[in-house]
Amino acid sequence: MSRPSRLAVIGFDADDTLWENEVHYRLTETEFMGFLADFAEADHLSERLLAAERRNLKHYGFGIKGFTLSMIETAIEVTKAFLRRVVSFTATRMICCRTQKPPSPAFPSTIGLF
Repeated sequence: MSRPSRLAVIGFDADDTLWENEVHYRLTETEFMGFLADFAEADHLSERLLAAERRNLKHYGFGIKGFTLSMIETAIEVTKAFLRRVVSFTATRMICCRTQKPPSPAFPSTIGLF
């Protein structure tokens, strides 16, 4: 059996789960932009976050881990390491929103820091 010398077909899997979750990513990004509004304009923050996501794609792929780490990286860059609020916000927001559960009293360090 001979192999074709040229690529004949490309297939795409437009996974519905990605599209269903996109709204949550965009809402989180909007809230993240508001949270860092004292440090930079929303357009600038969005550009920085997208650049971080692109850099991190090869390491983490698509998904919640890469998105979360890219937000933290962006926050570090933009705030010049002013992280207490940012890390608490990011961790709490991502855990609560993605699991649909309220913050646990077992993590008191993430409650009441704002």
